[in-house]
Order: sequence, then structure tokens, then C-alpha cells
Amino acid sequence: APINPYGKAKKMAEDIILDFSKNSDMAVMILRYFNVIGSDPEGRLGEAPRPELREQGRISGACFDAARGIIPGLKV
Repeated sequence: APINPYGKAKKMAEDIILDFSKNSDMAVMILRYFNVIGSDPEGRLGEAPRPELREQGRISGACFDAARGIIPGLKV
């Protein structure tokens, strides 16, 4: 239940993706990633990615690299 225009736009995009998947052979997965504060460079606050995610920086980058075969896989 989005409470602002930004949330409504995100929800609409998710609905479009789900509608598309119902009418195609493509499997889809929607990942919601939210980090309002960000990470501290010293690692005291925010995400502390596993070593295999450090090169990509974010889980989304690791997902794209796994999907493209750049890295062998990704466990979430």
C-alpha cells in the first residue's frame, strides 16, 4: 500500500513486470532493496556485504552478474 508518488511508481513497475510474466514464458523475480542511510566506509553502519558481493558493491549488481554468467551464481 504505497503512501507517496515514489512508492506508487515502484508498485506500478512491479505490477507491469508481473503482468508481463503472466503473458510470457519469462520467469521474473522482484527484489526490493532499500537502504535509506547508506553504508559507512569503515563498516560501522549499513550493509556489510559478503566477500563475493564486495566487487559488485550491491546485491543488484551481483544478481545481474550472476544472470549474465559473469559470476558462477548467487545465494540470497
